Amino acid sequence: MTVSRSPSTTAPAVQTTKATTPSPAQGLTSVNRLVQYQSPAPASVLQEYVNSGSGRAAASIGEAIGGSMAQLWGNVTGNKFLAEAGQNQVANAYTDSALGQTKDGPSWANYGVRGSLAVATAATAVAAVAGGVEIATGVRVELHGTHGGRVLPHLQGIKGNPGVGPYDWGKTIGRWPPH
Repeated sequence: MTVSRSPSTTAPAVQTTKATTPSPAQGLTSVNRLVQYQSPAPASVLQEYVNSGSGRAAASIGEAIGGSMAQLWGNVTGNKFLAEAGQNQVANAYTDSALGQTKDGPSWANYGVRGSLAVATAATAVAAVAGGVEIATGVRVELHGTHGGRVLPHLQGIKGNPGVGPYDWGKTIGRWPPH
């Protein structure tokens, strides 16, 4: 078994194993093959994550939250240095975020990221409101499929028990479009 390092400092180490068998007379399982197995060291995996888009995005979220809190605390206490440092930290977080990374890119990337974030924000808001309504009233709206091709996809209103507790299937109170 040989171990070789790539010239790049972020590329993982590659271990190459050559498996051979003595003779084809021993059966169909005797095949010469080259097996490549990549086994990166834990430190290089962490470094790759930090340098990746996901790692930078996660770090920028933390940086933005920390900067916002520092800016708020600086404004509350009258510490202008802390408030300005927090503002700069938020600006740096924007640059490292998906929004900052695509700002000068092609328009499809720039507006695609913004559109994706808008859709995700809207979906989160709708889910939060729907969950609150279900907890308060026991009514939920479900999106149903075709039931095996028998009907068109439809919305179905269900009335269960209000509050948080064991799941209650409830009773159907309406469908749109009706079937």
